[in-house]
Amino acid sequence: MKLINLIINEITKIVKKPSFYVLLLILLLFVFGTNYLYKYKLGEDGSIKETPISIGEEISKLEIEMNKTNDIDKKVYNKTSIDVLKLSDRYGINSWQSYYINKKVSNLIKEINYAYYENREADKSIIDEYDRYINIFDSGNWKQLIYDEIDNIKEEISIYEKEKINGSYDENIDKMINIKNQMISVLEKRMEYDVPYNNGYLNDAMNIYQYNETNFADKETQSEYYLSEYIVKSRENINRVNDERGIIVNFYKEYGLIIVIIFTVLTSGIVVDEVNKGTIKQLLVTPNKRYKILLSKYLTGIIIILFLILITFLMQLLIGGTMLSFRSLRIPFVYYDFNLKHVVTMNIFKYFIILTLYKMPMFIILNTVLLFLNVFTNNKVITTILVIVLYASNTMSIALSNDFNALVYYIGTHFDLSIYRFGMIIENTDLNLLLSSFVVIAYFIVLIVPTFVIFNKKDIKNT
Repeated sequence: MKLINLIINEITKIVKKPSFYVLLLILLLFVFGTNYLYKYKLGEDGSIKETPISIGEEISKLEIEMNKTNDIDKKVYNKTSIDVLKLSDRYGINSWQSYYINKKVSNLIKEINYAYYENREADKSIIDEYDRYINIFDSGNWKQLIYDEIDNIKEEISIYEKEKINGSYDENIDKMINIKNQMISVLEKRMEYDVPYNNGYLNDAMNIYQYNETNFADKETQSEYYLSEYIVKSRENINRVNDERGIIVNFYKEYGLIIVIIFTVLTSGIVVDEVNKGTIKQLLVTPNKRYKILLSKYLTGIIIILFLILITFLMQLLIGGTMLSFRSLRIPFVYYDFNLKHVVTMNIFKYFIILTLYKMPMFIILNTVLLFLNVFTNNKVITTILVIVLYASNTMSIALSNDFNALVYYIGTHFDLSIYRFGMIIENTDLNLLLSSFVVIAYFIVLIVPTFVIFNKKDIKNT
């Protein structure tokens, strides 16, 4: 009970500070700003949205350029661009029709425009081909165009096979035949899973889901394949980051630094302030043993971290849901389990809890370092800076660990155990869960033991 009372006392001192509420307000504004950016400024993948030029504006620019020149090539280029834009707009810029308009029909339009500016009749076969595409576009029968592609590829394969029969053996021919057969397989999968060409996430997933198991170069490739398979089959955009679900999935990427900064500012003087003000003498003269006093401060730090994680999560849940909609939360977290070797789905809230548990060793180490610095130095600024730098160094130290072997023994390389969740491995490094766990435990012992020993022996009364 004495320890609990000490913890309550420490929390009360922090909560009574005006800075506590100022920092919570800053956190609230930060969460709001993050959601605002994703709603209005960032795209599905988190990249900055480009301010789109309207079709009308783009056409007007091209018309001005076309009327300014007498060069036939330039006129044809601009006129073709105008016709392509108008035709794409008719069906939708991101439609499968637009894909074929830009890839196939644009060349036909260019030939028709050349004939016009050269005062001659366009070739009838070109006109017929153009009309054929338009009829297919209007009918919505995109699979017909896939069949056409397959037929063309089969003709190319036939040519390669004739070359093999008529000429000497060439391994490059076999490679090309394999590639062409793979292309056919991809096209057949498009029809099987009803994925026409477009600019959406399904098309991107389809492009990855073209390899079979024999093509896996590494575990990461295998993971991408099965996750893409899930996207294609479920038709859910599990990689979208600018919605409520996406931000929660990337919670610590978005809010990890601000949580650490606020935690450090709130607790960086948990011992130093009391020593400098002399108020710690009031605790030392009580029946409470020194180790209990220090332990209460240490556990208070852990509680503050957990509180900040929880309050940030609740802010994100409410603000994100209001601004970005709660609907995305129905989509589970989907991951490739490297141990089970198949795709697993998980409730988004369950995933957040598991992710947080993986992150806790990092927060415990940061709290331990903070207490260590509090006991060994009376400078809050140095303590704050060092803890924040330690947190920020994690990603960089992992990236450099393969080039600088000494970084394998640096705590910043290891304390974020979330990199190993679900059997994940760090390619091109010697890092693994066992090694990282050992380093984390070793650093914890090396930091916590002298902290308590020195605090017990320190002549604080005379400070």
